[in-house]
Amino acid sequence: MLVLVLVAACQKERAPAEVHRERIGALVEKHRAKLAPQLKALQAVQAAAKARPALQPIAAPPPAEGVVSFDEEGDGLAGPELDPAKQAGCRLSNRFQGIFRALSGDLGTWRNPSEPPRPDYLAGYERGQEQAASATLALVCRTLEASEPLVNYRSRTYAGGGFSGECRLFRIAGAQYLGGVAVTARLEVRERQMTTGMAANMTERVNQALHAALPTAAKSWYECRWPHRPPQ
Repeated sequence: MLVLVLVAACQKERAPAEVHRERIGALVEKHRAKLAPQLKALQAVQAAAKARPALQPIAAPPPAEGVVSFDEEGDGLAGPELDPAKQAGCRLSNRFQGIFRALSGDLGTWRNPSEPPRPDYLAGYERGQEQAASATLALVCRTLEASEPLVNYRSRTYAGGGFSGECRLFRIAGAQYLGGVAVTARLEVRERQMTTGMAANMTERVNQALHAALPTAAKSWYECRWPHRPPQ
């Protein structure tokens, strides 16, 4: 009986982050056989996107469900998650990216120090795995420009700041190119009083432009960040 009590006590003392890693790891292994071939097919899509076929209209954009989105360059699809606090510019995100990164051992960070993942969280993660494995479309974007607004701290205004990029839609099977769109957004000179939300304002503009140009990307989004610089 004493042994059982000690075991139970040890289980209760396990850090929530450790529990998260164990349970997510178990789900990764459960679905690896379905996700690994999908990842390989997406890597073929990424290679096809780097050939940069000419942008062309997408006759009938498919529904937004089941679209995997990632950047043309870098490790956004399956490599370790980048620290957004250290990254300048705008980066494309999608809820499926973390699921594919987990195949290489990056299980993410559990940020609740007092409670491990709840069953509904784990069930939602598993649904996401199933949707990622069955996704039929991939959206691959490249950034041409992501310029930081220039701040005038004396007048508490900022000028400029802009984004331009290209997004190409593929059918995952066979890396079939379906068409693409240009995405542009600007923060105008003296658009509003300067606040700490400049990057958030830029993020909003870029996503409005992306979703207007390509409704298929409704569940994909950009996040723009620039390093904080104290007033001069």
